[in-house]
Amino acid sequence: MQKIEEKNSKRPLSTTDASTQGVHTCIPSIDWLQMDIRGILKKASFLEWELQQFSTRHFSEIWQAKEKSWKIFEIVCKPKSDILPKDLHLIKLDNRECYYIKPVARIKKYIIDCNLNFKSVSRLDICLDFNTFTRNYLPENFIKNFMKGNYSCRKKRKGQTNFDHQDKIDYNYLRLQAKRSNIGVYLYNKSKEMRDVKKKNYIVNKWKACGLDTSKDIWRLEFSIHNAKFDFTDTESGETIPFNIDLLDDDRYLTNCIYMLIDNYFTFYQRTNTRARNCKKKVNLFNFKEQRFKILFRDESITTDRSDRIFLNKLQDLNNELRYAKRNEMEHTKEIIKYIKKTRNL
Repeated sequence: MQKIEEKNSKRPLSTTDASTQGVHTCIPSIDWLQMDIRGILKKASFLEWELQQFSTRHFSEIWQAKEKSWKIFEIVCKPKSDILPKDLHLIKLDNRECYYIKPVARIKKYIIDCNLNFKSVSRLDICLDFNTFTRNYLPENFIKNFMKGNYSCRKKRKGQTNFDHQDKIDYNYLRLQAKRSNIGVYLYNKSKEMRDVKKKNYIVNKWKACGLDTSKDIWRLEFSIHNAKFDFTDTESGETIPFNIDLLDDDRYLTNCIYMLIDNYFTFYQRTNTRARNCKKKVNLFNFKEQRFKILFRDESITTDRSDRIFLNKLQDLNNELRYAKRNEMEHTKEIIKYIKKTRNL
């Protein structure tokens, strides 16, 4: 197992999960790991705790946990709304920590150390880094062809793009997301982002260790998953396998998850006059076979009927009445309306 260590850190960077795909090198990683946890926070004595002097929109307190002045994770607690459970906490692993080995096992250990219980994954970002697509196809040229209408998505999507314009237009970002989808897809120039915002040496070190050419721009295909409650369904047998967050520490499982996400959410065809998919030529961006497993999100929303919509409309009327009278009550009705819409797909 290949490991490298960043200066001033005993945690080895994860370099075992490089996917060479023949001559096309791609590096899968976890970039954001946030969990919904419950209980009463007990601050582990071996960590240094710092209460932030600000709050979030939904939580009153933000705590940073450090180890020898090294930020490990952040916890938000004490929900402001009465609708949210009083023992609700959100824990987010620091971005640097996501690039060290076994991030899922480590964050779950911290949850236990703080006397809290894991509930679910509230946000998970997993990504693939590479210099080019297969056959040295430049990502900026792919975006250019897509914007010209030469390619079509497998599924209907909304999106946006960013570019720099001097002598010519240089595309550096593409975002795709379906309406009401839990998954956002981002293709962007990671090297440019770090030049413009902040260089992250731990990411660059991983790139070098895994064989990417850091003298050239490195691009990232990222999947941002909110409320990661989904299953993998075998299209041949019909078997359903629940997504297991604990297995993401295994580079093979992480890579397979990304391949399935690519197959489901980042597949393109050359645009033709026919609507039949089997007559369209697929745009080959990565060297892997079409996945037999499809991603299916669990629908945990409550079935609605006409009475639910009538009740929601009456709440909207009440909210309008309170707009110029009692601000606190108005905020509470807003939270109720938001909760009803979310849980009932209204």
